[in-house]
Amino acid sequence: MLFRSIVIQSGTSLLGNTQTGEYDKGRLISMVEVAKHHGLLSKEHNGDYIQSSVIKQKFSFGLDAINIAPEFGLIETNTYLNEIRNTDMFDKFWKICFESDRWKKWVDEKFNPYEQKEELIKICGHYVLSTDEFYNDVKINLPNIDNLIIKNIKIKLNDLYE
Repeated sequence: MLFRSIVIQSGTSLLGNTQTGEYDKGRLISMVEVAKHHGLLSKEHNGDYIQSSVIKQKFSFGLDAINIAPEFGLIETNTYLNEIRNTDMFDKFWKICFESDRWKKWVDEKFNPYEQKEELIKICGHYVLSTDEFYNDVKINLPNIDNLIIKNIKIKLNDLYE
């Protein structure tokens, strides 16, 4: 079965790992109504880093889906950071992230990648976790990391579903 959807924009936006938008409840309700009227599913982008209660409210107004994948990527990235901070693996992780250029889209002109190394990793770490270089230089040295990642993601999921 083919599902057709439309992107709902209720004012949320991201800069780095920060929610910078102004949520407009009326706009969300109006756009969800338009989607339903045309037989479409509604999906909102930029749902990261907002309170779980707001996400739950959005679904109560009829929103069908919300993209919060980058927030889960940050949970995974932070799990690595907590394990490698103050080690040479931190610098390897930063170098992989820096050379990927995936952080550039999410920062403003004031951002200094050499002085804000941890922030750079937090912004784009999830983009490089599947690379061979990351696996060989970092992940292979952390044999129990997947269990920690799962634990941390479950904490967020429990918060969303309680």
